[in-house]
Amino acid sequence: RTKPPRKNITSVVVTDASDTDPLWSRVTASATLSQISRLRWIVITYMIIIISHAFTLIYFLGHRDDMMMMMLRPRLAVSLPLYRLKQCFSTGQRVDNRQLQLLANQFPPVLHAFGYGSGVFSQTDNTSGMVDIVLVVDDAVDWHAQNLVLHSHHYAPLARMCGSSLIAKIQRIPPGVYFHAGVEIKESNSLVKYGVVEANMIKDDLRDWKYLYLAGRLHKPTVCIVENEEIMELQNKVNLPAALATSLLLLSSNNNTTTNVQTYSLSKIYQQIASISYAGDLRVSVGAEDPLKIQKLVHSDGQFDRWNDLYKDSLDMLTSSGILSLFDDDYVECNLNESSRDELLKRVPLQVRRKGHVLELRQLLASIVAPAARNQTMKGVVTAGPVKSAIYALNKLKKGILKSK
Repeated sequence: RTKPPRKNITSVVVTDASDTDPLWSRVTASATLSQISRLRWIVITYMIIIISHAFTLIYFLGHRDDMMMMMLRPRLAVSLPLYRLKQCFSTGQRVDNRQLQLLANQFPPVLHAFGYGSGVFSQTDNTSGMVDIVLVVDDAVDWHAQNLVLHSHHYAPLARMCGSSLIAKIQRIPPGVYFHAGVEIKESNSLVKYGVVEANMIKDDLRDWKYLYLAGRLHKPTVCIVENEEIMELQNKVNLPAALATSLLLLSSNNNTTTNVQTYSLSKIYQQIASISYAGDLRVSVGAEDPLKIQKLVHSDGQFDRWNDLYKDSLDMLTSSGILSLFDDDYVECNLNESSRDELLKRVPLQVRRKGHVLELRQLLASIVAPAARNQTMKGVVTAGPVKSAIYALNKLKKGILKSK
């Protein structure tokens, strides 16, 4: 018998749009790469969270005897302070001074405190309801021990177990701030993010720009809740004059003109000052900050007047020295000859001062800001715990790359 002839089987090739349309191919490839990039960032973030909590647990197990003794000891009796501020609502201020006073009164005594950010001052199209405050304390171990008695629920579970000694060690990692984000203070009906810093670390930052972290925050308008004379003196006589001098040097390096006399608007100067503390910041590079943040800091309702009040004395000092001439209320004429540049550089903290190398100033600032911002971001993962960290990171991304167009 002869075998029957084999039937010809034809294969059917199914093509999609990417086989025939090169434009669609590029679009889908770009979208895939974008998704992979974001997924990689999310995976890295959660790996950091897991590793940091693992190290905290290891520390706890290694010091469990000390920790158990601390947890079993009698609770401290904590007396709350009473700070009094004048009732005041300036233009664009979202939180009355009395509300800030109520907030400060809920914590153990502090040396200095200030409120800042979009929860305190309104910014264009901003709906943030979280009030940001910084509390300056003398000794972090003692302060957190008292705060654990009053507000133990503000701390991540592992931080509560490990106690104030470990919390203080984490806080002292540069730039030296321990933040609690998304905390509800029922007494003042407020959602708060509060940071705790020791006085010696904020003084170092104001005097030397050691981290350019809190010093950078204080380049911008804030509301003083509790006032410390030494900190205010460093702010007004060192930090603010240095910020103004640095902004003028940076603006002059952007100009290609050969003339020494240049004219700038105060708005441009203030925006340059506001950008100093964002140079090299990890949050900016990954899109976790509003791209219009700098403009909003200067031009939101009431902000320009606050900038004028903040820098009035510093502008007057440069005017009396002959470096600046104010005219038309909103513009300054700046004489940046060699002598004036040297005078401005003398006002810049020593570690960022490079005579004759103004073009390097931007890189020097970024080299200070970047490690401090990175450290603080990593610390936030530990101090807030995985859930709060994820929520806070998502809210930040919504202001940046996830913001609807």
